[in-house]
Amino acid sequence: SFTAVFAADETEKTPGEILEQIGVLKGNTEGDLMLDKEVSRRDMVVLLSRLLGQEDEAKNFSGDTTFKDVKDTTDPDYDSYYVSYIAWAQANKLTNGVDESGEVFSPKRSQTEQEVLAYLLRALGYGFDEVKWEDVVAKAAELKLIDDAKADYSKAATREVLAKLSLQALKTKVKDSDKTLAEKL
Repeated sequence: SFTAVFAADETEKTPGEILEQIGVLKGNTEGDLMLDKEVSRRDMVVLLSRLLGQEDEAKNFSGDTTFKDVKDTTDPDYDSYYVSYIAWAQANKLTNGVDESGEVFSPKRSQTEQEVLAYLLRALGYGFDEVKWEDVVAKAAELKLIDDAKADYSKAATREVLAKLSLQALKTKVKDSDKTLAEKL
């Protein structure tokens, strides 16, 4: 269980190893967690489904998406593995587009640390209408996901940073609840 993992001494394992143990972060076929690699938008959505305990639902989601670059099989960014996850995230108001029209998802684009924080805030129950983009870092600091609201979060997030932030999110109380994200799973 998540709680048992957190009860263990965290100094024995890295955040990546802890998230791997509980099935949130998965590596490649060789078992490498690829912690030095940047996080793509499509991988962030898969991880979000795991953080919410809804990966099976997301993987098997049959709804449609309005993101043209996700559903167009001729698009160079198309990958059938991710379509249901992205459609699930869009249907559940966990993600939106990257352009004015809202029709482009840009699945392979790297996430900034601020974008990762925005996704984690959504996992904690804070929607787009509650935390505006410009307030993401301040809200993350208020919830103790990060220590320094003045640091630069515009750089690309590595999987190692994603693991640290996700582990912190799992220990954070969900909006309007006395339970942490981990306890909700």
